[in-house]
Amino acid sequence: MKLFIQYWKTILWVIVIFFLSTLQIPNVPSVPLFNIPNFDKFVHFTLYSILLTAWSVDYFKCTLKFNKRRFLIIILSSISYGLIMEIIQKVVVQNRSGDIFDALANTIGVLVAFLLFRYIHPYRKTILIIFAKSWL
Repeated sequence: MKLFIQYWKTILWVIVIFFLSTLQIPNVPSVPLFNIPNFDKFVHFTLYSILLTAWSVDYFKCTLKFNKRRFLIIILSSISYGLIMEIIQKVVVQNRSGDIFDALANTIGVLVAFLLFRYIHPYRKTILIIFAKSWL
């Protein structure tokens, strides 16, 4: 139960991604706002960026340290989850199709989020102070 409480954001986001990835959408009408070419790739990138960020923050809050081996496991698990969801879309879910470019967008989202977390997170207090002073 303690693990669930500590990692609730990660667990919630895994469920959200699963729900959105397996949602059967019969015929979605075209919405002019979302008529951007390859907008779905941006959505995939964003979903998996948030997943990696949530997992990284949850892990960091529990341990208060940056363990390279553990973060590698988090990265590989997030990428694997993205690949598994694309396979599930292709094989199991009707009216959905797995796409290699969606899987690539998932992977890039994970890697970009990791790089941002890794190199910006240690400086977050400084960044917040700079932003706070600029708004005063």
